[in-house]
Amino acid sequence: MSVTRLPLARAIDIPVMRALPLRMARSLVTQYWRRTHMLTLPAHRLEALAVFDDSIVQCLASLKLHLSHAPAMESDFHAEIAAAGHELQQEGPAVFAHACIEVLKLQLGRPADVAPDLWNGHLQAHPAAVFHALRFAFDDAVASYLAPRASQAVQQQHLSLVRLLMRLAIARPAVSDAYADAMAAMAEPLPGGLANLCHWRCVARADEAKALQAVEQGEDAEAGLISLALMGSPQETTAAKAMLARWPDSPVALALCAARAGHDLAVALREGRFPAMAWTQQLYAAALVGDGPLLRHLAAHTPWDDELACRALADSVALLAGVPCDGLFDRARPAGDRAQWADAALAALPSAGPPLRIGKPRPSVVLEEAAACVGAPLRRLLYIEHVSRMSGALWIEADDLAGVQALALQTASVFERAVFAGSAP
Repeated sequence: MSVTRLPLARAIDIPVMRALPLRMARSLVTQYWRRTHMLTLPAHRLEALAVFDDSIVQCLASLKLHLSHAPAMESDFHAEIAAAGHELQQEGPAVFAHACIEVLKLQLGRPADVAPDLWNGHLQAHPAAVFHALRFAFDDAVASYLAPRASQAVQQQHLSLVRLLMRLAIARPAVSDAYADAMAAMAEPLPGGLANLCHWRCVARADEAKALQAVEQGEDAEAGLISLALMGSPQETTAAKAMLARWPDSPVALALCAARAGHDLAVALREGRFPAMAWTQQLYAAALVGDGPLLRHLAAHTPWDDELACRALADSVALLAGVPCDGLFDRARPAGDRAQWADAALAALPSAGPPLRIGKPRPSVVLEEAAACVGAPLRRLLYIEHVSRMSGALWIEADDLAGVQALALQTASVFERAVFAGSAP
């Protein structure tokens, strides 16, 4: 059950307890801080991320209950959040928690009480934190509050608010038809790939010419590329190849090339045509296209004293071979032993035959199986790749696939997982 569907108990049933809600307010800061850290590192699985997602939802549910029965505690919540942020020396997680309190007031029907700083100082300084707060607690009440502000934000040239509203529409358009309609009307005349993707997600219509222009001119180019993939454009592969040639470290271009032109991508990597591409990106490319010999060649150049590099290799080998490889970034083990482990895992794979994924022919592996094996950076590439592989010009309901939301949130949240777990291959 999400916080948006939590029934409110009667005040007589639950006495006001100050210690518990204050701990919950502090936990919002610390859990979001840990969650954000996990989203930047390879080799953190969805099961680990779920711990923090569920904890944040529990905190929000508790705070919503106390705000409904004891509104005067709000100042104490904000003070506890500020103290936790100061202790961590991290402003972003504190902004997330402050924003959550404001969004809960919207859910409780108290829009007049929302602090103006949410849409000004907080949004300007930490747009991702405000966005994630809205993502965790987005419902009809929040959508009804935001929908009329779409046209106002454009008229006032409040660009950070415009981008926030579009990112929310990309992530959760089916929560509210009125919000989706308002955002589609706002985004349609705006230039850039983000506006085009927003319009597609809300009303299943988009301008292919605008998306191509965004890709070519670099104005939210990755969003434009995703919209081309969603609309089933015949220009998708050509545009993805062109972007990867210009920007070798583009994750969206890499994922789409792996989906539609995996053989060409593998040949280009073997021939060294991407000298500017980061080594980690090359690992992910080899894993996505299922090329064991190429990944084995790249693994021979692993800097074993670099934990991030070792984590990326562990994810890549796990995706290709289907065996857990977390020991590859255990720096307590000698580098030579880890190198032999990686080489043995890859040498055991067949050197010929169809491309592999988790040790099986790639076409036979569904997204849920592959995504569970890897951390957030490679998992995001899998989501985008899956968007490209689905046939035709698709309209995907609000939270059916986290891949559509790759620009909005780098992995599936607690809200997506319920649907994602039951999605068809």
